[in-house]
Amino acid sequence: MFDENDLVAMARMDADPDPEAVTPAVDQAVAAGAEILDLGHGSALRARHAAELVAAVRSRQPGLVIGVTTRHRGVAEAAADAGADLLDTGSGHAPRWLAEVAADARIGLVAASPERAERAVRLGVRADGILVGAAPGPDAGSGVAIARLPELVATGWPVLVELPGDGRDHPAGTVDAVTTAALCAWLGARVFATRRVPQTRQALDMVASIRGTREPALSRRGLV
Repeated sequence: MFDENDLVAMARMDADPDPEAVTPAVDQAVAAGAEILDLGHGSALRARHAAELVAAVRSRQPGLVIGVTTRHRGVAEAAADAGADLLDTGSGHAPRWLAEVAADARIGLVAASPERAERAVRLGVRADGILVGAAPGPDAGSGVAIARLPELVATGWPVLVELPGDGRDHPAGTVDAVTTAALCAWLGARVFATRRVPQTRQALDMVASIRGTREPALSRRGLV
């Protein structure tokens, strides 16, 4: 889905049934550095709305990876038919039907563990479209989840981290999210789900520059 050195920001976005209400926010997220969009996280999508939203976003952002979060097979199928690239349930549990829909559409999914990722491949899901979630649910961004990262990264699957503090406007939420993004990126996570795209993108670019996989935005030497 991306180069192995890429650190990717995934913009989490509620799915308003009206595409015209969503697409301006999508444009802003892409301009801020999001390379994946997740529609429906934290909201209930219907099949028709999912299809309309995916089609509207695809027409405006043809190069964007579009994900849809849903716990309903019919919604997942409608989104896949409309051009979605990635499916997730948002619950930490990827039922068999999710893999079946992804396999039929030749698109990716978010797996809850490396074992479930392997199972998805056996069911026909394309291996290069699978992300493994580091810690879905209330453990996202916790010390326990971060401690497990090296183990998950070592499996070779690209690891998705759900950054903490999403949905809160308090500055502490931004600090938590940015700090977690930088730490998890350094430990080898690859994709970072957030509602704070600009700040997350800056943190990921900083880590990439320190690693040497990205040119620094500004370099000064010999200052006195």
